[in-house]
Amino acid sequence: MGLTILMVGMVNRELWGIGFGRQAALIFIGSVGLILNVHTLMPGIATLTGLAMGFYGLALSKRRPFRSAILLGVGLGLSFLSGGVIPVLSLVLSTLLLPAFFEIWRTRRYGLVLSLSLFVSLPFLMVWPVLLWWFQHDLFLTWVNSFHLFQTQNYIFYIKNLSWFAWPALPLAAWGLWKFKHKMWSQAKFQLPIIFFISTLIITASYAKTNQALLMPFLIPLSTIAAGSIETLRRGAASALNWFGIILFSTILFLIWLGWNAMLTGFPQKTYERMQFLAQTNESHFNIFILIIAILLTVIWIFSMIKTRITNRSCTTNWSIGLTVSWALLMALWLPWINHKKDFSPLFLSMEKVIQDKTCLTTHNINDAQIDLIDYYLNIKATREGDRSNCHYLLIYQLHKKDLPPMSENWKLVWNEKQPGDKNNYKLFYKE
Repeated sequence: MGLTILMVGMVNRELWGIGFGRQAALIFIGSVGLILNVHTLMPGIATLTGLAMGFYGLALSKRRPFRSAILLGVGLGLSFLSGGVIPVLSLVLSTLLLPAFFEIWRTRRYGLVLSLSLFVSLPFLMVWPVLLWWFQHDLFLTWVNSFHLFQTQNYIFYIKNLSWFAWPALPLAAWGLWKFKHKMWSQAKFQLPIIFFISTLIITASYAKTNQALLMPFLIPLSTIAAGSIETLRRGAASALNWFGIILFSTILFLIWLGWNAMLTGFPQKTYERMQFLAQTNESHFNIFILIIAILLTVIWIFSMIKTRITNRSCTTNWSIGLTVSWALLMALWLPWINHKKDFSPLFLSMEKVIQDKTCLTTHNINDAQIDLIDYYLNIKATREGDRSNCHYLLIYQLHKKDLPPMSENWKLVWNEKQPGDKNNYKLFYKE
């Protein structure tokens, strides 16, 4: 993740000049959706790094063509190996649309960059598919047939979720586009992020699966535009954003401390009862080392509120500090209870008792993380919304009474449980 942040900063230094890289990095890490996903161990983090490298490579294409080609080629390869064809298509579409729409990208140097980057990326793009085709031909065909592109248009899902996922990068970028509306189509520092955003939206929205993690690449172009536009923000708007962040994160920190204290002391009573319901346990956890870290985090936030002079840049700096401190404090004080609440092992291990054949399990409304947990705990390779004709088990997460896929009378309910604190049921059906 550190490499991703570095790439985002270097892009803005290249496009906007010295001093803007740090601001872009702060806006990037201060995005609400990023901090909710970046702590997880998922290949999407490596995909994000590859896209950031490719984006930086495109930004460098006018000044350092050979370095640009290496970054773009490696970025393409890393994106492919970690995220498949979707991120690669986003980068490729960006590289093609730039010269198609803007004359300043129609140069021999840019053509040289694309040619060299293709040469650099070929080992990444070819070795793994060739090896898969050679040693596991059936898996290769399954992988090829899994490209469900341009079958759906999930634009509403991504646009709607970007409104909170990309805060505050999205409103700052929108302000920048409005402020520079007469210049943005003639300058590379706007052309590149706009085309990258549009390309990513076209490819991602056409993918059959919808996932919040797929929103992370949008933060790269949004942070780029936002960082370059922050200085043009009106003082009143910057002050409002700063005070909104101070009030919001101070309240969050207070509630985190209040919940932790309630679980340890039982006071206040209402808070203690609420925490028990949320954590589904009444166990208390105390660690002096963790307590010291939590106190230091709180002191950092208090110091940043008191000592910082309000400027356009300080409002995003304070926001990033507040978001980071809030997340770190939550993990420090509430992590045992969060782990207890999110622990799926009792649920899936109870399901194992009724499963006699572990060769096939199809699912409905079960996300990728839960499918991985089923593999981890039960050693069952489950599939999402797969073909049920030759499979005897179907696991469903029922969101409401009528939320059941079409099934024949041969399917019988053999297991019905729910995660503690969850109102919805997990149901396992068996086909005789």
